[in-house]
Amino acid sequence: MARLRAAGAGEPDTTPKVVRALGPRALEPLPGSVSRVGADSTMGEVVRAAVANALARIVGHDPGVRLGDDPEDVHQARVGTRRLRSDLRTFRPLLDTDWVAGLRQEAGWFAGLLGEVRDVEVLMERLEHQALTLPKEDSAAVTPIVGRLAKEREAARSRLLAGMDSPRYIALLDRLTDAATEPRFAGSDGADPDPARQAAADFLPGLVRRPWRRLDKAVKALPDEAAAPVIGKRASAFAKAMAAVQTVLGDHQDACVMEGWLRQVGPKTRSTKEAMLIGQLIGLQRAEAHAKRAEWPETWERASDKALRGWLADEARERGSHARRWSA
Repeated sequence: MARLRAAGAGEPDTTPKVVRALGPRALEPLPGSVSRVGADSTMGEVVRAAVANALARIVGHDPGVRLGDDPEDVHQARVGTRRLRSDLRTFRPLLDTDWVAGLRQEAGWFAGLLGEVRDVEVLMERLEHQALTLPKEDSAAVTPIVGRLAKEREAARSRLLAGMDSPRYIALLDRLTDAATEPRFAGSDGADPDPARQAAADFLPGLVRRPWRRLDKAVKALPDEAAAPVIGKRASAFAKAMAAVQTVLGDHQDACVMEGWLRQVGPKTRSTKEAMLIGQLIGLQRAEAHAKRAEWPETWERASDKALRGWLADEARERGSHARRWSA
């Protein structure tokens, strides 16, 4: 060090490389970030928090998605886009129609690219796990089957990376940044106050009740995460029960998709041993799908219990009539 100093070297530059490349703003928090929402939050704060959290998840996992070293990065980025679209669908009655539709569409485009990669990764993880349950000689034979999925994953990754390098992706991040700062609410007709300034606890039960009714009728997924911090323990318990419903349905779906893919691959194989192995794997998928169908009624019964979801009706009745106007 002394010789370097004698030669004219100065103090080392401790400025992070990202700051050298992008400037001081590289270390600033994402625009639009808000404090954690709670019982006293307004609807504006709840919507901004939902968008900001999704944006943070997407941007935070952007480098990992590009590198492709950890499948969890794609999974978490996809969770961010899907949760965002669910939250925006829940808040839709209060938001500007064209604005929310455009934002959900662009988020859906990116979610689709992520989904192509993630779906194949799930199948690969599934096969690798199931291979461990097979006899050793059969387990080793799963490798070339997983290799076929790996090729599909790389093709999907190429499409994903092309999308992330496109102006459309940058435009999506810009729109999310704006939405996290100033979401566009539907205009008031003068008879009611601005919904963005109203207490979230007045509105959320009615907003969540609408997708619950659709779920109860069609047994589909319910976006309820954004309500739990505002309503409290009852909404959190309800969210956990619905997560269990989604897990059962997701596992059943994965088994069915895996079976379908194996049935497509089966006729193309030239190896008798591989064909027999595919038959074994198909049997495993059908057994799991059957088990999940048997598990479904009890899981759904717990989630649809009136005591668990009573806050959807009780809270709405206790709040003012303005909440009914927006959630009708």
